[in-house]
Parts: sequence; C-alpha cells; structure tokens
Amino acid sequence: MIAIAGSTGFLGSHLCAFLRSQGHTVLRLVRHKPQQYVSSDIYWNPDSGHIETHGLEGVQIAINLCGANVAERRWSATQKKYIRDSRIKSTQLLSHAISKLLRPPRLLISSSATGYYGNRENEVVEEDSPRGAGFLPDLCADWEQASAEAKKKGLRVCHARTGIVLSPDGGVLKELLPLFRVGLGGPIGSGEQYLSWVSLTDWIQAILHIINTESLEGPVNITAPNAVTNREFTHTLGRVLNRPTALAIPAFAIKFIFGEMGETLFLEGNRAIPKRLTDSGFQFAHPDLEIALRFLLNRSK
Repeated sequence: MIAIAGSTGFLGSHLCAFLRSQGHTVLRLVRHKPQQYVSSDIYWNPDSGHIETHGLEGVQIAINLCGANVAERRWSATQKKYIRDSRIKSTQLLSHAISKLLRPPRLLISSSATGYYGNRENEVVEEDSPRGAGFLPDLCADWEQASAEAKKKGLRVCHARTGIVLSPDGGVLKELLPLFRVGLGGPIGSGEQYLSWVSLTDWIQAILHIINTESLEGPVNITAPNAVTNREFTHTLGRVLNRPTALAIPAFAIKFIFGEMGETLFLEGNRAIPKRLTDSGFQFAHPDLEIALRFLLNRSK
C-alpha cells in the first residue's frame, strides 16, 4: 500500500492515477472527513496536527507532495509564512505519524525543490552542491529537515528535489500556453537564467524508480539532464507551437509587478542535473526539451 499526501494537487492526482493503473493500492490523505464507504481516504489536518494514524497501518510507502503554490501571489511576510507552514507542518506531522506505527513504512518520499540551490547562474549543481541563499533555499532546507523523525526511526527517506514539471494539464506550461498560442510569448529579463525542468512522464517514472531502488536516499534531483535557459525554453516552445516569441518582458516590469517573488522565480535560476537518478540507472523518456514539448502537446515536426 502507498499513502499519498497532496493527492488532489497537480502532481498528486496524476501520480495516484498512474499507481492505481499499475495495480497499487493507494491511500489518500485528505483534509475533509471522508465518507464512510471511502476506505481509501485518511483524514488529516496538518494545521491542527491531527491525523488518523490507525489508517496508515500496513502502508509500505509514504509520499508527501503537500505545499502551497509559491507563485500564487507576492511574497508578503504573511504569504511566506503560509508557504512555509504548508510544507513544514505537513511533513513533520506525516513523519511523526509513520514513525509511531507498529510497522512503519519502508520508505518516505518527501517533496523538495531545486530552489534549494538558489540562484546559481551558469553553475551546474547536483545533490551534493551546497545550498543557496534566500527564502527558497532556506525553505527547502527546513522542509527536508522536517522529515528527520522518520530518518531517525530508520526509514529510508528521499527528498525529491523537483524542477519545473511540464504538462499541459497543470503547472507553468499550462499557464504559458494561452499566451504563446496568441503570439505573446517571449524571454523574461536577460533570458539567460536557467530552468531545471522535467516532463510529467519522467517525473512519475522517477518516483517509481526511487521506490524500486533501495540505494537511493537523501536528496534526489528530479530534473531532465539538459537544463535550458529561459531564452532557449521560450524559443523552443514557440517553435513547437509555430508562433513568434519576440515580445520580451523586461526585468524591471517583473520586479515592479511581482516583487521578490517575481525576481526569485522568473529572473533567477539554477542548472540542476539529476546525478543520483542517472548514476542509479534511470533512463529519461524526454531528455531533450523539444522532444518533451512535442510529446506533451502532441505536435509533430
């Protein structure tokens, strides 16, 4: 059995559907009281610290995908606390709950992000690279530390440092497609900031690979092996859609409209590589951005 927190989000809903299609029994941790006949749902409330621990007995793998959208709005002090609490509280609660089970699961996969590395310009970063400086690196470090109780209990714990997951069904690509389809896409700022991306297909397969590879623990970058600059991403998406990408967005406009959030998410970046995945034998279906976009958008050359 596999328990998934964050099962109703973009990544969680796709992962649940895939695992069930492969014959796995999936238990969803949900924030509403499930109907009595829905035996696959477990009620929890990270804000109040409540979880129906008995429902987790017999679970072999726990996956935590909880976390508020960091790009939802400008980063006020209140918004930063909300973003932080949505990650830290859920991870601490789940880690504590599974650690107290009579038969704890053998694996906890807990979300993290390539934001751990901060703004690194052209530097290539891997799992052993030092963390960056700023809100996101500090958040990711604390997020990973929040699962310490499970690790102390002896569970195998993996921190899935995920890049930008590409799918027309959600995330960044879903938001960009309407603009690009009407010819309003273009580079942001200098366009030289790197994007560490991965297709949804490869993200799901990477999670499955982590489950099946006992040697993997600690941080694992889930990114395609070929990060691209914002300019490369823009021109590639435009080429796939056969639309112009000449409308550049100046850095000052991003800073003025979005503040710290916009500067961090849109004007900065890092070039993360999936060293631990590739070293453990993982094969990417979509290592190249154009191949990934054409597959995801069903656009042949």
